[in-house]
Amino acid sequence: MKIAVEMSGQPRFTEDLTSLVRNIGAATTVDYFCHFWNKNDPPDKPNEPEAEYIHPLWRYNPDPVWAWSVIEKNLPQNHYLRRLEFSTQLADSEIPNPNHQQHVYIGSVWRMWDGWKIVSEYRQEYEKQHGSYDIVIKGRPDAGFSKMIDFSRENTSVITSCNTQWHGFSKTMNDVIFYGNSQNMALLANLMEKSLTYGITFHPETVLAHHFNENNVQCVKGNWAYVFRTKVDGKVVWGNWI
Repeated sequence: MKIAVEMSGQPRFTEDLTSLVRNIGAATTVDYFCHFWNKNDPPDKPNEPEAEYIHPLWRYNPDPVWAWSVIEKNLPQNHYLRRLEFSTQLADSEIPNPNHQQHVYIGSVWRMWDGWKIVSEYRQEYEKQHGSYDIVIKGRPDAGFSKMIDFSRENTSVITSCNTQWHGFSKTMNDVIFYGNSQNMALLANLMEKSLTYGITFHPETVLAHHFNENNVQCVKGNWAYVFRTKVDGKVVWGNWI
């Protein structure tokens, strides 16, 4: 079984990522496609101005050779880093203004989705030469699985996320970690474009679940939780990802 992991956005590498890479079960190979922003000014989260979720080594223009070596040394056997790129975030002038109701600041969501689009295109480009993946995981560097997942038993025709903290209005899901087959996960590449046509409340999980449903893809809860930005004495644990 071939599995791909896509990660993007702010390089918030924490020890939680170890729980993702070590809990991918039943895979013959796991390939990683990564794209991160190379300039990450504080605050790391708008509603937590004092929080530090990005290590100084990752915050501004991280050396690509160093970054590649850090990720690669933490990957188990048969896990491979296939692509890692850095670029500048979208400028405020590049953020659209939907005519429908906004529930959250569109800038942070739009930049997150832009990262998803970039790594989805990386993976799809790789598949043209190497064949499609059985499962594609949308991950992030500060989150992981709470337990081992036997992906040979997973229903790949649906989008599966964790069993807790689903959010949204008319439709709900959790967008921290989710996975499905290659074809369904490729829908992330046109999420930005389509989101402006749906006319629903602009809320990230609501729009994402609606986007999948509009393409006849069901979102379901898996039998697992996720670990996320685990803290000790109020600070996230970087682990070996620095």
